[in-house]
Amino acid sequence: MAYLKVRISAILCFNLGIIVILIMGSCSSKPPMLTEPVINNWVIDAPLETLWKSTIAALVDKGVQIDILDKETGLIVGVEDFTRGSINQYIAEPYSYYGGQARINILFFKENEDKTRVTIKPTIFGFGRSYYPLKLTSNGRLERDYYLLISGSIPKERTYEWLEDEKSLKEGK
Repeated sequence: MAYLKVRISAILCFNLGIIVILIMGSCSSKPPMLTEPVINNWVIDAPLETLWKSTIAALVDKGVQIDILDKETGLIVGVEDFTRGSINQYIAEPYSYYGGQARINILFFKENEDKTRVTIKPTIFGFGRSYYPLKLTSNGRLERDYYLLISGSIPKERTYEWLEDEKSLKEGK
């Protein structure tokens, strides 16, 4: 009978130890918390066709590897590699990684003839001491940088004030 009591108490202590370890482990590894939600959706004042072509040209100029171009659905998927210093500015985790890679999904949706909605959703992987890459949380800077790249690549119309000024045209005749 004494043997049975010792065995039961040993099993209970072992289970209690495992529960304490699990609770401590879950308390120490909290996901990164962002103060504000990440903005990944914008409306750009440009036709879909113009925006599509200028985005592809801008991504190629930046050196992004384009994996998927599907004009029917409006999807562009690109892959960008990061070095140690550059990946840490795009992630919400407080850790440092040796490098990383982002798979950026850019989705275009035609709102009307002159406006296009752009949604940018990256998936970021970090390479650290682990054998496998870790999926990381974006802090919103990568989305904003790609929005600025896309909106800044739209070709601007050339306007000449002297052509629009009727008074100067009449005086020139």
